Amino acid sequence: MKYKVLTLILLAGIIGGCAPKKITKQPETETKLQEPKIYEDTTGLVKPKETEELEIISPEEFKIETEPKQQKEEINLPKVQTEITTEFSYTTQGTIPGYRVQVGAFILEENAQKLANEIRQKTGYKVYIEKIDQYYKVRVGDCLTREEAEQIKSHLKSLGYDAFIVETLINTR
Repeated sequence: MKYKVLTLILLAGIIGGCAPKKITKQPETETKLQEPKIYEDTTGLVKPKETEELEIISPEEFKIETEPKQQKEEINLPKVQTEITTEFSYTTQGTIPGYRVQVGAFILEENAQKLANEIRQKTGYKVYIEKIDQYYKVRVGDCLTREEAEQIKSHLKSLGYDAFIVETLINTR
């Protein structure tokens, strides 16, 4: 309730401050508001709230900053660790931005290995397991264009895999 009164006074001060007016100061009178009793308890188990005296604060007591402070916010992005656990080597040398098709993400590396081996046998595609945070992500292909990745994604979906395209570093070899 106190915040509602403060908000109304603040809004009245802002709105009233925008229009030119002759301001006359009225004599100060002490006004106290009481919070109304909202319910009647017939069981006797709940005690009614005590009435609370609220203080009315004039708009002059507020200092409103009209110019926002410009503070530099430091954004902490999660660190992404990428490593390959398959027979393919993956280093930052020989990589460029491109696309892969992700078909799974697992907490257990063994589950990722099973899916990767299954896809290799069925399709012959290059399959990578990338560890990002706590997940082993199974990703397929080294696509330079999104269209190339779309073709792989369509083929994997036709085989029953849930697949989507991710932008990542790909091998150039």
